[in-house]
Amino acid sequence: VALLRDGPRRAALVELNSETDFAARNELFQGLAAALCRSVLQGAPGSGEVPLADLQQLEFADGGKGRTVAEAVTEVGAAVRENVRVRRAVRLEVPSGVVGGYTHGALAPGLGRIGCLVALSPEQGSPSPPEEDALAGLGAKLAMHAAALRPQYLSREHVPPGDLERERGILLEQAKASGKPANVVEKMVAGRLNKFYEEACFVDQKFVMDDSLKVGKVASAAGAELVAYARYECGEGLEKEDTDF
Repeated sequence: VALLRDGPRRAALVELNSETDFAARNELFQGLAAALCRSVLQGAPGSGEVPLADLQQLEFADGGKGRTVAEAVTEVGAAVRENVRVRRAVRLEVPSGVVGGYTHGALAPGLGRIGCLVALSPEQGSPSPPEEDALAGLGAKLAMHAAALRPQYLSREHVPPGDLERERGILLEQAKASGKPANVVEKMVAGRLNKFYEEACFVDQKFVMDDSLKVGKVASAAGAELVAYARYECGEGLEKEDTDF
């Protein structure tokens, strides 16, 4: 997973897969990963996930005009004699505030097995340079938190209705199995659902560096709001994808 920040307010993550770790340690592969981040920052519009079809057709940032990301990836795969593919990419940008980043299990600067981005916006006005520096430090810490605690959603409001109903159904069946009265069962479900939010939602998680505070409160204490994040782990979900064919 490659991570590149372009100034304080925008950054990109790209997952690039190879067949072996040997290829991932190759300079050509690592150079490709960094160039893909530059391609995303230069060519992808807006903020958020970049559709794979669009990603492959972006103009490649290195090597002259007219060359696409897909062509560059194919060329590097041929050079390292492995199947190399770009799997996904995300671009985060804020008009005011910072986008912090962190890579875990680094193979090289900005390249690791896990990459995380965190976007923070000021609650009021635009931050001064010292405030922006402080937010950048907090953004890096929150990105490190995301790497460790794997939040699934930004906040309670971002949990899809289908996911919420599925979780509620599981908790309801578990509570009914206790044999308690219906009114007690409902309270049990409510309590366990709150626990689910605290474990799955970024802003509701206990801050990994101080578990007496929740992430949302940590951001608010710094005069900021956590508005977006991205967490990529290399190979995440690939086994599941393979069984779907």
